[in-house]
Amino acid sequence: IYYPINVERQLINNTKAGNLGGVLNIIGEIFDKNNCTGNITIKTMRFLISEMTGTVIKVLIEMGYTNSFDRDHNNQSELVKNLNMCDGVTDVKDQIIAIFKELCNYVEKDKQSHNVELKTELLRYIEENYDNTQLSISLMAAEFALNPDYLSRFFKEQVGEGLLSYIHKTRLNHAKERLINSDSSILDIAKDVGYYLTIK
Repeated sequence: IYYPINVERQLINNTKAGNLGGVLNIIGEIFDKNNCTGNITIKTMRFLISEMTGTVIKVLIEMGYTNSFDRDHNNQSELVKNLNMCDGVTDVKDQIIAIFKELCNYVEKDKQSHNVELKTELLRYIEENYDNTQLSISLMAAEFALNPDYLSRFFKEQVGEGLLSYIHKTRLNHAKERLINSDSSILDIAKDVGYYLTIK
């Protein structure tokens, strides 16, 4: 049987990344090499089913999806129990592809959910801390345990503008509101909304 460890690891990594194209290419390669003569034995097919079922479980464990995936799909066995009932190589391949497509879709949904949650937390943090003169990319990166470059890219992708630009806009909006609704001086308002000013 052709299913070396390095190929399984590639399949796992592509699935965990939600890279459906890569997953389909790897599965295609596995089946092509195992069915190169066009006459794969039942024993080989059963062994391949067993091995790839194990790969599915490894993905779920490594991603921490075991419980949530079971909850969302009744039971992970629901996605694999039909494999042993398949008739022929093509049916097995189609069923395995369906399983890995479902896994990739699940990964993508999880990513989107995480992105929305992180975006909300970042915007809330800015709104609650815009008056901190030290508020910056590096400070927020440390607060959220993120790489500063990743934080900058993520914020731009999710919000549509740069992080520093957004902080500046937030401060300006609060400054405008205070100019209208308070008797404070422009200098005091500027300090109150987080601008560091040095008057000589």
